[in-house]
Amino acid sequence: MLTHYPAEKARQMFNAGAMVGYPLNFKRNVFQERFTRGRAVVVGKDRRYFYLYFMMTDTSVLLFDKYLNDFDKAFNFYD
Repeated sequence: MLTHYPAEKARQMFNAGAMVGYPLNFKRNVFQERFTRGRAVVVGKDRRYFYLYFMMTDTSVLLFDKYLNDFDKAFNFYD
């Protein structure tokens, strides 16, 4: 269930060494009567990490890659 993104994408988007995504299990809970799906993306470099959490509807989960690309260069690790 893990999505390992290519190292090149991690470097290009966040100047990171690695990027992994995984689904969040809401166990049939619905947040604010709308959000039924979730995804987390962990970005890391040199033992430093940050997490991005996405709360989505059944429809918006299909556009996850677009939402992730909207974060391109929004956060960066400095060398």
